[in-house]
Amino acid sequence: MRGGIGVVKQHYSPLIMLPLLSGIVPSPKYNIFATNKLYLVIAFGFTVKGIVQIMGRSHISCYLKAACFVLLISAGLQCSTRKDAVINRAYHNMTGHYNAYFNGIESFKQGKAKLAMSDKDDYTTILPLFKYGTESSSKTIYPEMDNAILKASKVIKRHEIKPESASSKKKKRKKKKKRKKRKKKKKKKGKKGKKDESIHKNWIDDSYLLMGKAHFYKRDYAKALEAFEYVSRKYKKYPIKFPAMIWIAKTHIEQNHFSLAQTMIDLSEDEKNQAALEKQPRKVHALIAATKADFYMKQQAYGQAIKPLIEAIALTKKRKVRVRYTYILAQLYQQQRDFKKASRNFLEVLKMNPSYEMAFNAQINRAKGMSGKDTKEIQRELERMLNDEKNSDYFDQVYYALANLAQRDGDMEKVVLYLNKSIRASRSNNHQKGLAYVRLGNINFAIPEYTIAEAYYDSAKSNLNPEYELYGEIVDKKNSLKDIVKYLKIIAFEDSVQRLARMSDKERRKAIKGIIDDVIEEERKKKAADASPKYDPSASREIASSGGSWYFYNPTALNFGYTEFSKKWGERKLEDNWRRKNKRSVSFDIEEEPDSLDEDLSAMEITGDLKNVDSYLELIPTTRLKMQESEERMIDAYYNLGIVYKELMNDKKQAAATFEELLTRFPENKYQLSSYYQLYRLFLSMNNMPKANYYKNAILKEFPDSDYAKLIMNPNYIKQLEAKKNKLENYYSDTYRAYIAGQYPVVIGRCEQSDSLFKQNKLRPKFSYLRALAIGKHQDMTQFEAALKDVIAKFPGDEVKVEAEETLALIATLKTRLQDSLIEGDSISSSSGDSVTVNTEEKEEIYSLNKTTTHYYVIIVPDTAVNIEDLKREVSDFNAKFFRFKKLRTSNMLLNTEMHIILVKNFGDSSNGIDYFKSIRENITAIPALPKEGYQQFIISAENFPVLYKDKEIDVYLAFFQKNYMEG
Repeated sequence: MRGGIGVVKQHYSPLIMLPLLSGIVPSPKYNIFATNKLYLVIAFGFTVKGIVQIMGRSHISCYLKAACFVLLISAGLQCSTRKDAVINRAYHNMTGHYNAYFNGIESFKQGKAKLAMSDKDDYTTILPLFKYGTESSSKTIYPEMDNAILKASKVIKRHEIKPESASSKKKKRKKKKKRKKRKKKKKKKGKKGKKDESIHKNWIDDSYLLMGKAHFYKRDYAKALEAFEYVSRKYKKYPIKFPAMIWIAKTHIEQNHFSLAQTMIDLSEDEKNQAALEKQPRKVHALIAATKADFYMKQQAYGQAIKPLIEAIALTKKRKVRVRYTYILAQLYQQQRDFKKASRNFLEVLKMNPSYEMAFNAQINRAKGMSGKDTKEIQRELERMLNDEKNSDYFDQVYYALANLAQRDGDMEKVVLYLNKSIRASRSNNHQKGLAYVRLGNINFAIPEYTIAEAYYDSAKSNLNPEYELYGEIVDKKNSLKDIVKYLKIIAFEDSVQRLARMSDKERRKAIKGIIDDVIEEERKKKAADASPKYDPSASREIASSGGSWYFYNPTALNFGYTEFSKKWGERKLEDNWRRKNKRSVSFDIEEEPDSLDEDLSAMEITGDLKNVDSYLELIPTTRLKMQESEERMIDAYYNLGIVYKELMNDKKQAAATFEELLTRFPENKYQLSSYYQLYRLFLSMNNMPKANYYKNAILKEFPDSDYAKLIMNPNYIKQLEAKKNKLENYYSDTYRAYIAGQYPVVIGRCEQSDSLFKQNKLRPKFSYLRALAIGKHQDMTQFEAALKDVIAKFPGDEVKVEAEETLALIATLKTRLQDSLIEGDSISSSSGDSVTVNTEEKEEIYSLNKTTTHYYVIIVPDTAVNIEDLKREVSDFNAKFFRFKKLRTSNMLLNTEMHIILVKNFGDSSNGIDYFKSIRENITAIPALPKEGYQQFIISAENFPVLYKDKEIDVYLAFFQKNYMEG
């Protein structure tokens, strides 16, 4: 047997292989079937015949199989991408699907799974229908999505079949017979229209769609749209156009282009498409319905989202997806206050075996829809949950739900109790803790107990994510209450020390000893609380709220840790009409603004031993001068507090009470006139005409020549006043332009004439400083110095004093280079500017802003902090992994003897550069060679990079970068 086979191998294998080699081996153009198809068939026939003759029928099947296998493989190798033959289609469909496309789909799925793991659901808000992640989390899946794009592009490149060229067809037609028939067929084809450039194959369109989805998850919406629109346009006669159209709608929804999304959704359900749409599988109809629901939800039209979401649930087969949709449907009913339907759908969720967290939240949310006996039932269920240690991570939510039930019953004491328990029980769910703090803040705000409410809002701000929808509102409340707390503390403190000042020395020391005892007791309680494993961060607030009147009048409570309070809250000057963008357009400079309290507050800090009597005695205003200073601080605080109540809180009654208390305690204070006017306007808005007329007459009688009196008598007075201000500012602007134009004698003359032209010249300091600068440009050094010293002497309280002093200091050290460097570097702000600057802001002008030009990414790192070659290699690896299609180049160079530059280029514009910048920040662990601190990173335009390299002042460019790229 073996000998026979050996004989065949020895004598006949060349005979067998000869026709195969001559007929089947692919030609250079891989087009065997176009030239020698007949020969191939003949050769293969002779080969089979030879096998039969030599081996006999017993071995025929073995060799036939081998021959067929060789034929199929050879034919596959020759499958052209230019000919739409049956075997070509079969080959390219099979290899396209089971090779690159399969791998691309798997990579895409891995990316989605990775995103889902990192994107944790927030059950305190309505869940999104689709989990697309955030801008930062999407950057973590770049490698998977880029790989999916690469695989899809390989399928398209290798397996897309295109028709033969016109010239090739023409040559064939010339060699064939029956020319007349072919001409007739050609005319008929011409009537049907031009043939598609690309013949449809099963996995080519899917590959384009996959590319679009991968770009979508990368948040590269422009490229995603390009792919989706290509599919919907190119394959409009095929079923895949419907998913493509829906993905176009999804892309528009994510960009908030709702009108475009609506158009695409309507088009997919158009009457012309109805017949084709009805033939689509359930999953396509489910996708359309879910996208419509998402379309309404993104616009917060929750009521309209319910119907398509119900349809999506009915059409969805996957249990996990159906559970999520049902939970969201329950949330939508809950938002529409249809608690019965909400409860029914939450119950449906529980029946579908959801995840533990979803099941728990479904049970919690059912509590909101209960009433009467049902409320008691759900309350018992929630209390049972508290007895199960398995739920310990969710106790905070259980207590929060119990607080909701208590609020429905109107039991506010229990509401506060449960909310505090929720805070204490919270372990890692900062968002839930933040919501409890907000509720407690709102309760105290409504009383109103502004001081306690402010503390709760502060804690809420610390725990909530800035992306939370009500975060901005909470911060606004906290900031407005912050000023109330600050001024109340000042009033309470000054009132306390003044009362101590009026005591005898013996009584004073006794009172202080009592304060020291309180300090010691407070320290003991704090240590005990810190040592307790169940320390309640809100306990101090509970103590504060129940401490009686001593809360505001105990100097120890006010001063203990006051330095930390100042660091935390900071200070800012309060102005009347602070909420208006253009304050100067409606405010009067009739009296001095309230004095800044920053320096005065330093007197409130106990710098000595908190347990030493002498440390307290130093704060007590025992002299007449100290008492006057204390009263001034109290007056400022009263007036500012009234403004806050009026402008920030819109609490007219409290504002009026505060202004009246100010006038009662200090009748002839510096804000008397302004307080009269504030009270006149407040009582007028409250329709309290007797009191409004009382303060109106007080203004007209006691201050008849004031601007307020003129405004009361002449409603157009404010317009006339504004016109005068505009005239002055226009005059200043013209003078400044003359300075820029180098007309220094003209500038000096106009500045000197400004006082005679404008009796109320509120820009006098700016004119004086501008005059000094013009002198520096036009006259000698001595006169320049004299002019600067004149500015300092005349305006000691204005910001120009600081600028003049800095300029004089520069003159002292740089006299030899004054004309070339100092004068070129000086500047002055416009009349409406907040400050006059000389250094950083002016130096920023060396950089130009053009966000549409080519940009580079830059890392500047100390030479001693890193191995620069390792860092360069890791940045290159990062680019290959996360930005493989960008064709980025990485290089390094020295900025100076101590600093290295890593340069990545090119980015088409600033938006691409910023995307790369943020991706580095989000995936910083991918570059371990980068030090933890001491380096700078930014993007810079190609035009600005040479300027930075020459200037070498990194801080100046960083200020420019922060202002124009990160904030602008």
